[in-house]
Amino acid sequence: IKSGNYYQMHQFLQYHVFNDSTHLACLLLSLNKKYPYGYQLGLDMLKRLNKTDDEIIEVLLSQNQIIRALRYLEKYGDIYSVSARKFLETAYATKDTKIFHQVYKFFQLRNLKLRNSLEFVKGKKNHFNFQF
Repeated sequence: IKSGNYYQMHQFLQYHVFNDSTHLACLLLSLNKKYPYGYQLGLDMLKRLNKTDDEIIEVLLSQNQIIRALRYLEKYGDIYSVSARKFLETAYATKDTKIFHQVYKFFQLRNLKLRNSLEFVKGKKNHFNFQF
């Protein structure tokens, strides 16, 4: 990694020359700007290490990959028990109204399936000021 031989590193990882570890996975995730494939390698390693889905979702949210985090949640997580707040706050922080709207609608539909209502639980409603 220090020498920038990312292709060789990729090959070593692919053929399991290096043992999976949380430290190596985090190092790969940090290469996102220099070597984008490293990010996916890091996520794959976290999954092989049996890290919780919550940890992987947190990694995705930390990189503002909110829609990808929602897709991951739908596939592997429990959409009915997760808090919408962290997703909505992360989407709001991007200042991208389209992403925020998608996330908001996702959780409204989740609420509809869960409670037969689009409304959020009283007291947990978020105070976002986006104009749609």
